Formats: sequence, structure tokens, C-alpha cells
Amino acid sequence: MLFICSIRITHVRHFARESMACMDVSACSANYTSLSAPASTVRQPAENENTGHPGDTFAVDALQQSLASARKAVYFWGSLAATVVPGYFGRKVGLTENFHHWNFITDHLILGAIPVVTRVGESGNHLAQLQSQLAQRGLKLGLVVACMEEVEIRGFGVSVITFADKVAWRQHVGPELEYLHLPMADGTSDAPFDDVASAVDKMHLRILEKKAVYVHCKAGKGRSWMVTVCYLTTYGGMTFQDACDMVSAIRVQVKPSESQRAFAEAFARRMSQRGIVS
Repeated sequence: MLFICSIRITHVRHFARESMACMDVSACSANYTSLSAPASTVRQPAENENTGHPGDTFAVDALQQSLASARKAVYFWGSLAATVVPGYFGRKVGLTENFHHWNFITDHLILGAIPVVTRVGESGNHLAQLQSQLAQRGLKLGLVVACMEEVEIRGFGVSVITFADKVAWRQHVGPELEYLHLPMADGTSDAPFDDVASAVDKMHLRILEKKAVYVHCKAGKGRSWMVTVCYLTTYGGMTFQDACDMVSAIRVQVKPSESQRAFAEAFARRMSQRGIVS
């Protein structure tokens, strides 16, 4: 995964240029209006009158949104590199033997990072690698649960690397593959309880069919950890702490946020009260 380090966040400049263009257009429009008005119609603004132009507010809002998107993109790529690159080098020198892009938590449940479709050197082409591993185990992939925002799956517009989206998954696995999008912002647990419960139910149904389930977020450390633990406490016959210990022992890089741990623990308690836990 060394190639991730070479990514340039080119869309930051693009957003900045677009926002500045909006500001320039607004300013030019305002100047033209004031210069073209007849002298008799020009008046002095009343005291405390707002003399700002609507275009100015639009330009400022656009710039703020662009900067916010740019910050999220920089964090996305930076944190992904910080997660993947140490594991890549660690495996090369034998320091992180178990630091993998994905891990089999059970015979049919896989927790991992978003697969990279692009092939660069020894890295990438993860869907082909995953298919090979599944074939060796005599398994077929039945469900993918993507716990990410759509803009992350698109790599924030950076086209150097292509991540696995719904289309890519079905191209590699087959059109019958079930793809469930469960969007959450990075570091959060902001998915509705019922949506997570529905995802866990779908996971259970596919696993009952002896099919594999792949649950992922960006790095397979937080959001997908939360959904995986929710499944294990609901249908895996585990307590919350047992599920946490099991996942941490297998996928050593997991690092859920406090809100994600709290959600998973509350989910286990609530499902137990409903009598759904098996």
C-alpha cells in the first residue's frame, strides 16, 4: 500500500478556485450594477442598513463548504495512509504479522478496510485477492456492508486510486451480490438503531445460508467494528466484552471511538431486552 503516500489532494485547489470564482463574479456583478445606475437613482444607504450583496454571502458559504470538504479529504487520505502504510512495512520486516487489510472474525464474517480496486505493484486489486481467499475456503460472498459516506467511497474525487463501490463489487463477485450502504461519518456512530439492526439481520440471514459477509469502513477500525460487534452480541452468542476481546485479538488495529463503543454496548443491551439475542 505504499502508493497511497503519493496521492495528491488536487481537488483542494479545485474547490478553492471554484469558490474564488464565485466571489469574483459576485463582486463584478455588484460593481456593474453600481456603475450602470443613473446618477439620479443613486442614494446613500440609511444608517444601520445592510449594504452587503446576496452574492457575497453565497460566495462565503461556498468557500466555507469547500474548505470543510478539503479538510475531510485531507483527514481521510492522511488517516488511511497512517493506518495502511505502517502495516505494509510492518509485514515486510516481520513486525506486524497480523496487520491485514481484512480479517476473518468467524468462518463467514470478515471485517476489513475498504478494498482498493486499483492495482499498483504488489498492492491493490483487493477484490481479486479476496475472491481467491474465499475460493480456497469454499465460500461465496453473499453480502457487503459499507459503513462509509458516499464521498469517502469515491475517494473525495481523487482518481489515482479507485475504491470498491457497489458497481465494482458486483462486477467482481456477481450481480446477485447484496450490497448494503450504512453511511456514517468517520469516528461517529451516527447510524439509526433500526438501520443497524436491519444490517445485523441481513448479515445473519446470509451467514445462515453459509455465505460470507464483508463489513468495512475506511480502515476497518471503528464504524465497521461497531457493526461487527453488534452482530456478534446479537447472533454470535457473545457478551459485549467477549465480542470486543475476540475482535481485538483477531484484528489488532481496531480502535473504536467512545461513541462507537457506547453504541455497540447499548445495542447489545437493547437487543437482549427484546429477547432477540441468540
